[in-house]
Amino acid sequence: MPEDELVRNQQAILETKIAGPITVGQIVDAVSNQYDFDGHKPENLHQLHRGLETTKFTFWAGKEPLLLKIYDSSASRPPRFRLRNVSGLETKLKEAGVPISETVETKDRHSFITLEARPTPNRKYHVAAAVSRVFPGHVLTNPSVEDVQKIAEYMARIHQIKDYGVVPAMDSWSLLRLVRAVDNHQYFPPEGLKDILTTINPTVDKVRALGLDDKKKFPQTLVHGDLHSFNILKEEGGKYCILDLGCMDHEQRLADLAIFMSNTCADFTDLEKTTRLFSATTQAYEARNQLTPSERQALPVLIQANYAMFALRTAELLQADPDDQEIRDWHKHGMKGLQIMEDVKV
Repeated sequence: MPEDELVRNQQAILETKIAGPITVGQIVDAVSNQYDFDGHKPENLHQLHRGLETTKFTFWAGKEPLLLKIYDSSASRPPRFRLRNVSGLETKLKEAGVPISETVETKDRHSFITLEARPTPNRKYHVAAAVSRVFPGHVLTNPSVEDVQKIAEYMARIHQIKDYGVVPAMDSWSLLRLVRAVDNHQYFPPEGLKDILTTINPTVDKVRALGLDDKKKFPQTLVHGDLHSFNILKEEGGKYCILDLGCMDHEQRLADLAIFMSNTCADFTDLEKTTRLFSATTQAYEARNQLTPSERQALPVLIQANYAMFALRTAELLQADPDDQEIRDWHKHGMKGLQIMEDVKV
């Protein structure tokens, strides 16, 4: 890319508004002032497009690649609470042997910064931002049996952590919120959502019948909350790194398995491979944590529920912007997942 085009690209990124009048440039200036990068300033920002409740950029500070993650006030929980959640759990995860990316502390030894803007007396915007080191790996988009076994082991380790404090993330995309999300459209469903609601209603009814609030049948533990392939990196030497701890919560552990299996193990072009990876995942997980009979029976339903939630949330977004190709692709992914799960053994 020519140098003048690079300059224009960077300027456009810096002028992008995140929340109200708060721009990426203002956040980068705050990061530059409150973090110690050995005299270097953040440069060469590149936006990562995966993620709907946060904005992520890779950038360079001198010769070190870093990740900037921004939570704005539209996220499902106040951003400062979600980031405080992460900072309090990192030590526990490291002690449990779970490989995670390292958060960079500010000059004042904080794990994140906040910015606020009040353009009018009655309107306030706020964002929080955190910086972490970049793991030199690739997204786990085509996992092997060995890959899913290792991630299932790490998941089990997370679920075994005790004596933790956690601020509820209440992830609005979680499959555990599917029933509530559908109920919100019960009486006056938008015309554009009627078809998708009809399609996913059989899955929703199955979820209702599970009784997920029964803690004996469905144990609740510390969970990652969003363990999909884009949040798992693997480097050439075989080491892994689990990213994005912002959705960690105390919830039904089975949801973690369902999210991982549907978003990482499923290969829509090879159902036999999908079945093998599903089996390898559950076996590796149960080598550390035995599932209850109710969990084993419910797992296929929750995998379907994850696809149903994906299909619903993307359909909602398409009501506002029907031409967003990325959202359209995600919507197709959710719909396809619902379809193929009829033919996959879990």
